[in-house]
Amino acid sequence: MVWPKPGGVAIYSPIGITTKKSRSPLAKEFADFVASSAGQRILAAQDTYPVMSGISSGPPIPAGSDIISPDWPSLFANSKSVLASYTAIFGS
Repeated sequence: MVWPKPGGVAIYSPIGITTKKSRSPLAKEFADFVASSAGQRILAAQDTYPVMSGISSGPPIPAGSDIISPDWPSLFANSKSVLASYTAIFGS
């Protein structure tokens, strides 16, 4: 993990659920497990940062390092615009 100045950016690891009807129940079950306390503890043990409070493992955060979190409500409220900007930069 690289900790640039002014701090590391906290980004959640997204999980998508397939639209294939035969696979959707399994995909949802997997996503629900990953979002659970048990799933977050497993991820933290694999050197990823858990997103749930109270799960204290994961890679060490360097002393004095700040963690910067995006303004998620703003990003979600403007998701079409954010995706359009992303597509303009990186293509579809």
